[in-house]
Amino acid sequence: MGQSHLKLEPIPLKKQKSVTFFEAYQTEEAFSQHVNGSVFQTFLKDFGHEFKQDPQNPGWPITQMAITPKPQDLLEIK
Repeated sequence: MGQSHLKLEPIPLKKQKSVTFFEAYQTEEAFSQHVNGSVFQTFLKDFGHEFKQDPQNPGWPITQMAITPKPQDLLEIK
């Protein structure tokens, strides 16, 4: 099968309406370790100014977090 020659260009920041990061963690503790860890803290320091700031949490981008069921806990409906 041949390689795709599709070149994706980033959307200029001024034209962006939203950015979505979807991440999954095994536990709430794992999530907490991530956001308090060096990789995420460096990301915030370097790129946090590019995101709309959360008025309730200065220095952090607006975020939404949801605890979802584990795949094995989901019911299959037929």
